[in-house]
Amino acid sequence: MKNLPKAVGQSDIKYPLGIATALYNQPEFVPEIIENAKSMAGYGVISYLQDDCSTDETFALLKSLGESASGVAISKTLENGGCRANLADILQKADTEYILFKGGDDYIVTPSIEKVLSDIERAPNTDIFIYCCAHVKKEAAFRAAMEPNINSNLQLQQCRNYWLMEKNWGTALELLEACSRLPASLWVQGMVIKTSVAKKAGFLPAGRIDDWGLIHNLALLCGTKELNIELRPEILSVLSVVPSSQGQDVITQLMEQTLAIENYWSDNLKKEALLNVLAKKMMQMQKLDIDYSSVKSSIKAAIDNITAG
Repeated sequence: MKNLPKAVGQSDIKYPLGIATALYNQPEFVPEIIENAKSMAGYGVISYLQDDCSTDETFALLKSLGESASGVAISKTLENGGCRANLADILQKADTEYILFKGGDDYIVTPSIEKVLSDIERAPNTDIFIYCCAHVKKEAAFRAAMEPNINSNLQLQQCRNYWLMEKNWGTALELLEACSRLPASLWVQGMVIKTSVAKKAGFLPAGRIDDWGLIHNLALLCGTKELNIELRPEILSVLSVVPSSQGQDVITQLMEQTLAIENYWSDNLKKEALLNVLAKKMMQMQKLDIDYSSVKSSIKAAIDNITAG
């Protein structure tokens, strides 16, 4: 991979890869996120770090630690709109060839970046590269991301989407439909997407319906153009195991996700998607102090959502 200039803000520079990171009230992650971004700058990667109107010192830390760094672009939204809107805003401003989306508590495996850029150079007609994502405890996530031998040191079972790599999918649509049966398996943090494709798809990188918006939008695009997808075995992203930062209770999530099922998929997928959601949310409810009547009413409302009309 050829060496590229590292300066930010020069219009004649075309970065091959942009890393879009949404942050909100995560000051404890900022020093490591900045260090992670700086470690990738030398490869010709630009990191877009955008704060979503945090109510604490997150944005101030971003500016003080990263504003003068090469390959790092610091910005702030005009108003708090949530993770999905934040990343979608970065997408609209991005002019890189490819883009990857992640949250402020996720890290990119620096030793894998050179391989990613080599893949982009080798196969420029590929629309989406899908890499492995590892789940690691919060206190060890950053250290794991900077580990040169991460691919040999981490067990395959720690990669939440490793099963994708075990089958040769015939088409992108076949892969996406399989993922819609098990939505949490298509991790946006492992997808390096051609920026023009993401923009054309009206891409929803994250948000209240988890990665389902991602699946839906890519499937819509597949309806008019067969996407070229390449699955890669390397671990590219390390996701910190931390409590959900979406600010929603499990019952509200259940309502919105079952409504998304009704809007997003054909009838032959709805039953499996509904059962998947109910099983996942029931496991969460079991761990929380939610009384029986709330559980009962939420499940009834969820079923009403998906069977209405």
